[in-house]
Amino acid sequence: MLVGAFSLGNSIPYLSTISTAQGCGAAVFAIVDSMPEIDPYDKRGIMPDRLTGRIHFKDVTFRYPSRPMLPVLTDFSLEIEPGKTIAIVGPSGSGRYI
Repeated sequence: MLVGAFSLGNSIPYLSTISTAQGCGAAVFAIVDSMPEIDPYDKRGIMPDRLTGRIHFKDVTFRYPSRPMLPVLTDFSLEIEPGKTIAIVGPSGSGRYI
């Protein structure tokens, strides 16, 4: 009984962390379980046989709303030809796959 009481006493400081994790988990599952307004499997509407396009960024400037003083992109221009795959990687090594 003493060992059980000691273990319970050591776990009490972590109860708030467990509670926070449960709240975050509930928020994640709410997003995962939500139904999108657009059904990607719906066959109605215009369905082109083939898409061929070019992606073009011209003089894009971007800042995250949480860090408005730190520009992420300044006058960024890029043209991606159809059928090409690129990756944009920042100094941290993390990036975005396009």
